[in-house]
Amino acid sequence: MLLEGFDGPYPWAARREEDVTQTRPVVVEEKIWSYIIHTLLVARLEELAQDTWTRILKFGYTPSITLWNALLEGYRDTHQLPKLRNAWRVMQKQGIVPDAASYTALIGVQFAQRMRAGALQTFEEYRKVNRGHQDALLVYNTVINGYLSERDLAGAKKVLDLMQQDGVKPDIITHNIFIKYHARKAEMRGVAESVQRLLKDGMEPDVFTYTTILNGMFNAHITNATDQLLALMSKMGVKASVATYSTLIDTQAREGTSTSIKSAWRLLDELERLKDVKPNIVTYTSILTGIHRSSNLEKDVVLKMSRDIVRRIRERGLRLRLGTYHILLK
Repeated sequence: MLLEGFDGPYPWAARREEDVTQTRPVVVEEKIWSYIIHTLLVARLEELAQDTWTRILKFGYTPSITLWNALLEGYRDTHQLPKLRNAWRVMQKQGIVPDAASYTALIGVQFAQRMRAGALQTFEEYRKVNRGHQDALLVYNTVINGYLSERDLAGAKKVLDLMQQDGVKPDIITHNIFIKYHARKAEMRGVAESVQRLLKDGMEPDVFTYTTILNGMFNAHITNATDQLLALMSKMGVKASVATYSTLIDTQAREGTSTSIKSAWRLLDELERLKDVKPNIVTYTSILTGIHRSSNLEKDVVLKMSRDIVRRIRERGLRLRLGTYHILLK
């Protein structure tokens, strides 16, 4: 275990480069501890997380904002606002100034617990001292997402106005948040308007954008949605790549519905028809996984589709991986 690298019977870890010796050759950076603390909290192993925190203090680490944010984000992701606030107070007493990630954690959990007034108060506190800061976008996007989680489109658009006022430029994530909101409600006009704003800001849609648009089409019961998405991508000048298609296929396959599986299949057919771009084993494995995890397909359909996928893999001279065999055996 990593902790034993410091205080076990045979210690091998060092805190800093200058602490490295022949018997302690490995430097364990603070960032690694931040990943561990956050993972333990999300896994609901809070006592172990607390013990880890106590022990790394004994090892001589002085927690920076990186480690504190791991703690705050762990409490955010487990919806423990009182503990987050307590950690926040202790952090400030130790002279650590909260940054954008800190405020994002607090605002996120406040919105999640339907405490909009508190979230907006926290947001205003941030704006007073960090207006125009380069990392501010993270906070503004969190507030926009919070408004839209409560179906308050007007409130979210007001944040866009504040961004302009504060000199904070929207990014692709900002626009994708709005696109996802409209797609979930099957409001294709809203989706189109959000895409137009994205283009007006000089950006190009990414894979998440197109996946969200496709899901919106499904929600709106648009006929031949997958074909229409492919036509849109072509019109937008999207360069075909294995990564783009594989991500779209994987996203649809993970949905597991009959419609999404058909969409993934259609995307695979299109990818196989392209001359300069070919699917790889990851592409086939993702759709195979979606087929077997789906609860909306009959067993005979799953068997037939699986056989077809294996045939395609072999025809292309690709080798089945161990994980692929595991999927088939299940």
